[in-house]
Amino acid sequence: MNIHVVLVSYGEPPQARLIDQYLYSYRILTKLTARVAPIPKFLFPIIGAYRAFGRKRTWLEQDYSSPLEEITQAQVSALKAALKDRGIDANVHAAYEFRNPRMETVLQNLVASPGNRVFVIPMYAFDSDFTSGFIPEFLAEITPDNNASHAEVLSCDALATQSVHVLVKHLLEHLEQQGWKEENCLEAGLILSSHGTIVQPPPGIKNTGLHAVIRLYCLFLRELHDKFKAVTIAWLNHERGGKWTQPDMERTLARMERKGIKKVAYFPFGFFADNAETELEGRMFYTEHPGLEVVHVPCINSDPRFLAVLAEAVASQC
Repeated sequence: MNIHVVLVSYGEPPQARLIDQYLYSYRILTKLTARVAPIPKFLFPIIGAYRAFGRKRTWLEQDYSSPLEEITQAQVSALKAALKDRGIDANVHAAYEFRNPRMETVLQNLVASPGNRVFVIPMYAFDSDFTSGFIPEFLAEITPDNNASHAEVLSCDALATQSVHVLVKHLLEHLEQQGWKEENCLEAGLILSSHGTIVQPPPGIKNTGLHAVIRLYCLFLRELHDKFKAVTIAWLNHERGGKWTQPDMERTLARMERKGIKKVAYFPFGFFADNAETELEGRMFYTEHPGLEVVHVPCINSDPRFLAVLAEAVASQC
């Protein structure tokens, strides 16, 4: 039996190249946005081009490039090593939902080869129809043959819950490295951000991920409520498709200022790897509030303790 582990993420383009941004935006439109917005198909190329131009312009203006693929490759290498430490000689792959190597291609090739046991780890902090939900749907399409290899999708919700202590340690250690002592934290605010979601989803959407994120936030709050002057969630929302989760980043930052808070720790707890949302979008919000001193805590990325959680999850199934 050959063990394969596939780490799945959106896989945004590293650079602002227009063609890359267009293909990425177009695939998101056809696969994701179309689920929540009744967009005529003939408009997909036009909207995709509009979004691509916008992303390119913003990335160039902000001198930004995405580290997501580099981080994912580092996670792949670290997970392979962590599994080997546990006596599991696994092949670990990166696969992307909206870029190459495409998730569909990677999984189809692995499942089509008899004798493979495939573990799929969606690198999102919560399950939803918009994140991990694509994966079991696709596996159901490509594994009608009983001779196909076995594929199993690990739960984002379970992995995030198991990682809470690691995520909290990562947060506090980073602040300590930035010179924040315990008394500094007690005078500061903590903003825990996550990708926003639609509060009232259209028909056909069963799981928006909202309840899972709130559960995860409550676990963080249990460990951190007495370490900061104020702890709150903030949602990184889109503008269209319906009513989005609140409070958003702008309202949260304004609320911190009204409370007289001058120092803020910003941690995108709803992501396992840094990307344009965690880095660029968050930064664009809080730089509009020069009265706040913000320490931006990076995502968990390739922290060995986090990869150990993933390795244990796989090892427990082998």
